Amino acid sequence: MPHQRGFTLIEIIVTLTILAIVSIGISGFLESGAQGYVEAKNREALQSQARFVVERLGREIRHAVPGSLLISNNDRCLRYTPIKYTGVYSDREPNADTLSVAMSSENNGWVSAINRGGYRIAFLPMTPSNLDVGNAQSFALTSANAGNSVLTLDRDTTKEWPVESPSKRFYIYKDAVNFCFDIASGALTRQEGTGNAWCSQKDYSMAVILRLIPPRCRALTCCVSTIASVKAVKCPYTTSIFR
Repeated sequence: MPHQRGFTLIEIIVTLTILAIVSIGISGFLESGAQGYVEAKNREALQSQARFVVERLGREIRHAVPGSLLISNNDRCLRYTPIKYTGVYSDREPNADTLSVAMSSENNGWVSAINRGGYRIAFLPMTPSNLDVGNAQSFALTSANAGNSVLTLDRDTTKEWPVESPSKRFYIYKDAVNFCFDIASGALTRQEGTGNAWCSQKDYSMAVILRLIPPRCRALTCCVSTIASVKAVKCPYTTSIFR
């Protein structure tokens, strides 16, 4: 009977064991590489979205009424009042409730907007409270006339005008804007107007990767650059929600 050559049982078991160990190592390496690629892409997408939010906030704040910026709620809410219209005025006559102005906008749409009501005017606001109703530094606008560029103010003509702007500039505004960031739900909301109808639907909550936010920096004032923004929706009093 001829001598047969082959592998013994022990050799087969050792070979299979070695192959299994090598396969596990290779699969782990491949999985680690794929996971690293996915995380890098996700991080890049978040950074891109964060740049959009920072740019959006910066653009809006640049058009805020001077002195209207207010940070509250443990630095998680940012409130400001956007400028609707601006321009310069001529001399303010004592005992008068009218103001001759030169608007910076050539569009006369400001006349119909002001005549619809709800607008106020300020000259040299220093704090957010200067823009509040009843404050002596600002007044409600009752009417506007495009023919002679005159604004009518709701003011007590027996009292003096507030402190004058060095450049004779005025600011017309209406509603304040609030940006609030809730770490618990990961939602950044933008509310414009009055009322308590905040959007809180879970379907529109903002996905925030908290591991990107340093533990020492979990407030809107210093960590806004970590917030992602990919979707905006409409709801009462809230013009958009970032997600």
